[in-house]
Amino acid sequence: MLRFLVPILLLLSSFAFASEPSTAAEIVRASLSSAQTELSFDPASSQDLLLTAKIAYQNGLLGLGQADFSSLEKALKIRDEKAFAIATATLWTSILRGAYQQLEISLQKQDFNAARAWLLVREYRRATKFNPPETEATLAFEALAAKSADTKSTLLAIKADLLGTYQARLSEALLEVERNLKRNFGVLAAQNAALANGYFLLLEQGYPNAKLAAAKIAFKALVALPSTASLQVVQTMIRGWRAAPLSETERNKRAAQLMRFYSLIPVEYARGVKTENGLTQITRDLEIAEATAFWQGANAAFTDLESLLVQRNADLTASARANLQLVGQQLELASRKQPVSLAELQQAIEAGQKPLEQLIPAAWRATTASADLVVIRQHLGQLETALQQGAFEQAETARVSAYAVLESGVEARIKFFQPQLATEIEMLFWNGSNPLGLAKIIAEQGSLEQLRNTRRELLVKLEQAAKLVGTDTSPTATFVNALVIVFREGLEAVLILAALLGSLKRPEVRHLRRPLWVGAIAALFASALTFLIMRGIVNAFAVFGERLEAVVSVIAVVVLLIIMNWFFHNVYWNDRLASFHKQKHSLLGVSTGQGLGLLVLGFTAMYREGFETALFLQSLVLQSGVSSVLSGTAVALAAVTVVGVLVFALQTKLPHKKMLVFTGVLICAVLWVMVGNTVHIWQVVGWLPIHAIGNGFPAAIGLWLGTFATWEGILIQTVAVTLVIGSYFLAEGLKHRTMQQKAAAA
Repeated sequence: MLRFLVPILLLLSSFAFASEPSTAAEIVRASLSSAQTELSFDPASSQDLLLTAKIAYQNGLLGLGQADFSSLEKALKIRDEKAFAIATATLWTSILRGAYQQLEISLQKQDFNAARAWLLVREYRRATKFNPPETEATLAFEALAAKSADTKSTLLAIKADLLGTYQARLSEALLEVERNLKRNFGVLAAQNAALANGYFLLLEQGYPNAKLAAAKIAFKALVALPSTASLQVVQTMIRGWRAAPLSETERNKRAAQLMRFYSLIPVEYARGVKTENGLTQITRDLEIAEATAFWQGANAAFTDLESLLVQRNADLTASARANLQLVGQQLELASRKQPVSLAELQQAIEAGQKPLEQLIPAAWRATTASADLVVIRQHLGQLETALQQGAFEQAETARVSAYAVLESGVEARIKFFQPQLATEIEMLFWNGSNPLGLAKIIAEQGSLEQLRNTRRELLVKLEQAAKLVGTDTSPTATFVNALVIVFREGLEAVLILAALLGSLKRPEVRHLRRPLWVGAIAALFASALTFLIMRGIVNAFAVFGERLEAVVSVIAVVVLLIIMNWFFHNVYWNDRLASFHKQKHSLLGVSTGQGLGLLVLGFTAMYREGFETALFLQSLVLQSGVSSVLSGTAVALAAVTVVGVLVFALQTKLPHKKMLVFTGVLICAVLWVMVGNTVHIWQVVGWLPIHAIGNGFPAAIGLWLGTFATWEGILIQTVAVTLVIGSYFLAEGLKHRTMQQKAAAA
């Protein structure tokens, strides 16, 4: 009975929806899939299902031209499962190719009804809770239909979406070929090879013409005889190629996803395995599945970016790809109950992160609180689009994706600084009642109006969170801070060098000025090298995220506090300069090694300032990026150069003491900002308690002055600056008392 029931139902559906290409395409796909399953068990049912597919095609897809069902009929006749699987994949991808071509033609003709129908004959990226299906093509088409976009921009958006999807499907099909070859599943390997070939034919217009013929031959060889060798040939030919270029927004989105998902793999894996006596066992299958899902997201993002990464550095890209695949193999072993140790997985992850850190500029992969909130807003937009189309599964995927970004990043900060706001956002994502939570709306298949009310409220709450939790410093504030630090340290270096050169003006010792100059210039280059080395060290520990920023910031603050106290003590200046002069005079008194000794003296006198500056700048870079810091540094160096020219070339007498005091006051302001940001990041990572001041505290104060809405931050900032100012007045008081004692004694 069942044998006849399914084909009859499919036939009735094909007649009922003959005018709908998407319905006809789905009937063809489902019928052929069922026919393939029944081929070995019930050939008669397979014959009926194949007939259903042919009728559905003729009723709804004749606009694509006559389809070749002969290969399917021949394979069915001789019960050749492999040939039938290949023919099924070939026919399905030809339908997708034809639908895409008809979509372009319909848009060019401004036939929106036909375009809308053909747009539905498509595939989506494989959806996970971390990677929802793309909806750019649908949104672009609706904008065109509403006359808020032109045909050219719509076509570009549709190409980016559909071609990107099919290229992702191509990569997935090749990955399935590899997996099935390892498992000796010949039929599935051949079917996926045919799918890959079909996707490539759909994308071939974007492939380099000079290599197109060879690529087609390679794909045909893979379909004819799937093997590791033929697969490697195909993978080599498409490596670094992308059919549709990524927009800047999509590029940054993929880069942020890649770095985020890659770093989360070992976190989930660690929760799912346990190693005792050298034996690793799986304790929680769900965590292994989560780690695998993160790997799939990272792999998909890497595939999308690969063509751009190859242009930057082909060798590093190959290294990153190899390590990514190694991690995938390790996770596959875990899925088969043969897990590697956490240490092995982490080693592979770290080896893959190093080339990615070098390949992907920081601007591409920004994962700040603000960036997280942007991604969340994007997912909420996709959720509304899916619900509008009645695609509740896709809506749930988008909701979980948005919540995953919130949970893995910004939510912890919201909980720290305003727990009530975190609870309200949580209820809006899940099962809140006023307004209804997103999870409840989707589960109950609620109205679009309910969704919009909740989404609107959620966006308001997220905007409040963005103002509350942002740990980034204003780029302008960072520019000013870098300028002040570099100028103050440079001014000190100029004054020290001027003091050393001051007694070398007589003709008989003037030649000894040269080694001091050489040492000072060498120290300048050494300082720049030190900055780069420090950046490399910081990048090497980037996996620790905000904890790294917390450690570097507190070191910089401690050093700055010490220097600030020394700066306001005349003892520091007198003793330090006296030490330099003593070394200089001792060198002048010897007959050999003067030049080398003075060179070393000039180097050490200057390098100390450079080392301190390089350390301070690391903290600023972690807070606000490299560009603002380098801009401030460049302006400061220009100002120091002007001071140097006035002092050394023009012999101008500048008010050095006033300049030092003025820059000292500015450094005091910089100290306030650095201490505030350091306290804040320590609270974010959980190393300091939090006692919030309450609502209404201006968020801009945190952005510009590093003062956030916690009592700990304000108190520690006040103590730090009070110590510096107090030490100054204490030093002045001691100096005044000493002078009085000397006067009384005289």
